[in-house]
Amino acid sequence: MQRHKNRDIANSDFEKAALAGIIKYGDKVFYDIAALLKSDEFFFPENQILFGILTGLVGENVKNIDTVSILSKIKQLDKTLLDQYQYTDYLKELGQIVLFEENAVNFAKKVLKLGIARRLITQLNSSIEGLYNTTGDESVLDIVNSV
Repeated sequence: MQRHKNRDIANSDFEKAALAGIIKYGDKVFYDIAALLKSDEFFFPENQILFGILTGLVGENVKNIDTVSILSKIKQLDKTLLDQYQYTDYLKELGQIVLFEENAVNFAKKVLKLGIARRLITQLNSSIEGLYNTTGDESVLDIVNSV
């Protein structure tokens, strides 16, 4: 059996599409996406940070989310992030994604499903590790409950 890493259960294109949808359509799609996702559903750190920034901007009632407002928020958070994740270029890339409004939510649903799969993998791997510590002195119920 081949072991996979959680990074194998991620899709940067899905994450980018969900974020691009928020940037392009603003609160028209944000609330639907935010009902599905929290920052930690995104696998890639730059997307986790960007989703947090977008959440903050929508929360401040910023009607037109643009590159300048996003970069300004990132600078307020931590100026080193701009270079670390090359956000200026990254936002240009997101701006070039052609995306219909309804598809942004569909991509967010895919991000959610991949996040659930990663969490389940982590939980199951932890259970497997615990089962390797079985000594035979446990009751069957204790073994089953350890999973």
